[in-house]
Amino acid sequence: MIEEGFAIDNIAFGMGGGLLQLVNRDMLRFAMKANAMKTKTGEWVDVSKNPLTDPTKGSKAGRQAVIRKDGKLVAVRLDSIDPEEDLLEVVWKNGKLLRWISFEQVKANSNA
Repeated sequence: MIEEGFAIDNIAFGMGGGLLQLVNRDMLRFAMKANAMKTKTGEWVDVSKNPLTDPTKGSKAGRQAVIRKDGKLVAVRLDSIDPEEDLLEVVWKNGKLLRWISFEQVKANSNA
């Protein structure tokens, strides 16, 4: 490459995850999407999508919460429950870490 006049700093080699694992967000049926937005007046407005070509890729509208129901974690609209029931908590906001959670705690939480 150098003999051809290319700077070695401009060359990168790699491979995508498809060559390694063949696992992607569509295979896992997972994506993060906006559910609501706050207007300048402070009003929350639902945001969602419901594609005609693939209804399974629809999203939940409105501010979301997570509750335990019949022993399982379930996503529900925040405005449909008492906010004290919401198991979600803010750990990162506006570039600041508000609560440190160790990997051991993440593993323990996943088994709860």
